[in-house]
Amino acid sequence: MKKTGELNCSELDAESGRNGLLEALPLLMMEALSSIQQGEHLTEILPAVLREVEKYLPAACCRLHLADELLCAQPLSAAGGQSSGQHSQTPRWLVSGNGCEARAGEGFPLYSSAGKLSGTLQVYWHGPPDLAFAPMLHLVARVLAALVEHFCFCAQLTRNASHDDLTGLLNRSIFFEFLEAELNKAARTQAVFSVMMMDLDHFKAINDRYGHAAGDQVLKHFAELLRSLLRKSDIIGRIGGEEFAVILPDTPRPAAAKLAGEILHGTAARAVIPARDTVVNFTVSIGISTYPDFANVNALMSEADRALYRAKKNGRNRVDVYQE
Repeated sequence: MKKTGELNCSELDAESGRNGLLEALPLLMMEALSSIQQGEHLTEILPAVLREVEKYLPAACCRLHLADELLCAQPLSAAGGQSSGQHSQTPRWLVSGNGCEARAGEGFPLYSSAGKLSGTLQVYWHGPPDLAFAPMLHLVARVLAALVEHFCFCAQLTRNASHDDLTGLLNRSIFFEFLEAELNKAARTQAVFSVMMMDLDHFKAINDRYGHAAGDQVLKHFAELLRSLLRKSDIIGRIGGEEFAVILPDTPRPAAAKLAGEILHGTAARAVIPARDTVVNFTVSIGISTYPDFANVNALMSEADRALYRAKKNGRNRVDVYQE
């Protein structure tokens, strides 16, 4: 066995890299955890960690493959951690951002605390793999796995605090925060936007006749219908038991009324089948108000609610717009 004094330059560089990486890992992990707490996404955090790790590898570069679901339905492309859009079953690579001409590669699995495989750290060497780095790279993989797990845990906590468990829509308090923000933006830009209040007709009767499980299915189906008909820029919330609301940015009253009609017809054509030989049809009533006709949150919501009440009073399964 060689003594340290007998090592050649390349071996000294490798040993220095291993020791430096061992010292740097705790700080890298703490900085990454801090970034997660500040709300940064993995697509920003992990490339920075990989770039730092590469500084201690004398002749290698890193690539990281993560399961889509662990990125909370935000899959990664091969370009610097940018989201590639729709969920896909194909592998997604989060890269360090540095060029890589190396060919020989090693894989180090990332396991969650429950033992589930969450990804793979790939290390590509310019020459033969340096086996002396293997224990350290396994440790790097454990650190990356811990960061991924912590990120997903924090993301789930945030989602639970802001979304309705049953439908996945924004909850009441967060919806009103978005409404306040939209109003402030419209006031600055002199834009027009509309608010829809919606209430499922005779929902109590559905629960009483078919059971609460069927009622839950109705709520989920209606939420899915709204997602399918509305734009990505529209903001949907469940603000009560069977009450929903939507913010429609850059949408004047006639366009909002037209869209409400589409929701009305789509709901009437939809059916829930909670059990064999059981079909639950349901309808919705909708009220609409528009900014700048009403210039604060309370006025917008109150007038939309009044319009909704008139729609209910006049027979349900209809749209009513505020009366000037």
